[in-house]
Amino acid sequence: MVKPNRLQLKRLQLALENRDKAIPLVQIFISGWKFYLVFLIVFGGGALWLWTERGYTCSALLIGIILGVLWRDFTYAQVSSRFKPISDFVTDWEKVKTLIHGNTET
Repeated sequence: MVKPNRLQLKRLQLALENRDKAIPLVQIFISGWKFYLVFLIVFGGGALWLWTERGYTCSALLIGIILGVLWRDFTYAQVSSRFKPISDFVTDWEKVKTLIHGNTET
């Protein structure tokens, strides 16, 4: 079995801590705030600049991309939150604890 890396262990620890809790959709977006901030600055700034330069078609395209990304992430978060009870039920939490504590038995 491959030893999990630091990010995987962090995600496993987070899943273990939140296994009986419902994660709100807002929390999922808050966790990726850095991505959304940079994304909105780059694409929003580009759309605003194009709009002022009368590039309405390209500006509308960038706004569409922004809305598409937000819609994609919202849909993914919604599907994930609906699937969470099933995922929690089928996950072997003892193996997760073993992986976290470094006793990687196969």
